[in-house]
Amino acid sequence: MKPVSPVSPVSKASPYRLILSVMILAAFASTTSAAEKAAADPVHAINTVCPVTGKKIDPKVVPQVVELANPSSSIAVGLCSEECRATVAKDAEKFAKAAITNKKKKD
Repeated sequence: MKPVSPVSPVSKASPYRLILSVMILAAFASTTSAAEKAAADPVHAINTVCPVTGKKIDPKVVPQVVELANPSSSIAVGLCSEECRATVAKDAEKFAKAAITNKKKKD
């Protein structure tokens, strides 16, 4: 009886099959990292200047989402502090225009 040499299943596979497998794995890996990134930072502020104080926004403060009446959509307003977040939450539309123009709201 002739001894059988061990043969790896990969060596019999087509090189195209191997390339396809690698591409599929890469696609899933990139999709997962994009989903993880979105979960880590779900809301991006449209402004860099706090509409309440005129200071630079703090990236640690969660942006206040403001629903706009015309057009029917919403924006994320970046703020410099939690106190400003509370101020904007009380009268959001008043501060939305300032956030869109990236300036402090005029009194």
